[in-house]
This record gives sequence, C-alpha cells and structure tokens, in this order.
Amino acid sequence: MRTLWWYPVAIFVVTSPVTGLECLNGGTLIGIKCECLPDFIGPQCEEVVARPGECPPVGGTLIDGVCVCKPGFYGPACAST
Repeated sequence: MRTLWWYPVAIFVVTSPVTGLECLNGGTLIGIKCECLPDFIGPQCEEVVARPGECPPVGGTLIDGVCVCKPGFYGPACAST
C-alpha cells in the first residue's frame, strides 16, 4: 500500500456557479476546468508539485509531480518513518 501525502495551502477559492468546482491555491477557473499555478496540480489545484530531488529514492517515488511514499514512509517528501 502506498501512502500519498500532500498539504494544500488555500490562497483563495474560486467556485463555478454552474459546476460547483472550486479552484484552490490560486488556481483560475477557465470554463469548467481549473488552470493551476506552476507549483500545484490536480483537478482543483489541490496537490503541491514535488520537484526532482524532493522525493528521496529511499522513501518514495516521484510520479507526475507527486511524491508517492513507499510502505513505512510518510510526509510530503516521504522522509519520515
């Protein structure tokens, strides 16, 4: 089982009156989709992007900008046991 840890930081929230979709972390609602700032990903810009080197190979794997923790590791960089 892999544990994914992410820590959203809401700067402001934009909500679509039609879909109810909220864009977090400074994301901009374009039509029915959120356009995220460079440091965030996800349908609502809810995940912080991990950079190469921020996800140590001992504890996790960088997949699509997210540090996915190996069993026994946790935290935003999979550095805690």
